[in-house]
Amino acid sequence: MNKAYLFALMMLAASFTGCIESGDELEKSTSPNEEDDILQPVGTDGNETVSHDELIAEIANLTEQVKELNEQIAVLSDDLQSLEYYQYNPPENSTIYLYGFNGDNDSKFVRYIVTKTGNLVHVEYAGPMLSSSFWPLDGGNGTNQFSNATCAPSRSISFYTSDMSIIQEGDAMDTAAEYTRECKLDMGSVDEHDIAYYHTFFSTASFELKQEPVRFELYGQTLTF
Repeated sequence: MNKAYLFALMMLAASFTGCIESGDELEKSTSPNEEDDILQPVGTDGNETVSHDELIAEIANLTEQVKELNEQIAVLSDDLQSLEYYQYNPPENSTIYLYGFNGDNDSKFVRYIVTKTGNLVHVEYAGPMLSSSFWPLDGGNGTNQFSNATCAPSRSISFYTSDMSIIQEGDAMDTAAEYTRECKLDMGSVDEHDIAYYHTFFSTASFELKQEPVRFELYGQTLTF
């Protein structure tokens, strides 16, 4: 056997072996398990309409769920605000100013000063004298001047807990532990109406409450300590 013939046989064997290996690799690449992993382009299976409808339905469902969650969040937010409102714990000492408005010069002024110390509340009228028939006390010196104290008709006052339960309410002079009247009648122009009116006036009122108040209502305003 010459060398040329032997070389030809070797080349033929190599080619045959390569064909067998290529066939094996092709068989491996098209195995059932790997065929399942091949991604198909959208719409190539003929079901693109069904998939599109399902996607729209899922988006609509998610949108509805988000809407429901937002509604629940809103409810929980309101509940949290209510909880904070009811659980408010006022400071031991607090001072609140109630303002009035003077239409003559378009200015505001302090009408009442309300001071709380625990369960004790002190109300001071700090506004102008409301009648020309009344003067400030003069301390007996006839000058009709007594600091800047004034007085005003007694009004209803209410004290509340954090949840607006009533601790005490009623006319300020009737429900106060004590009160002062730092004004007097102008005896030069007094009449029976003035005398009766005078006895409804007060300058300060102090209240001893059975529990610490969180809010109070006076002169049409409800305020928090």
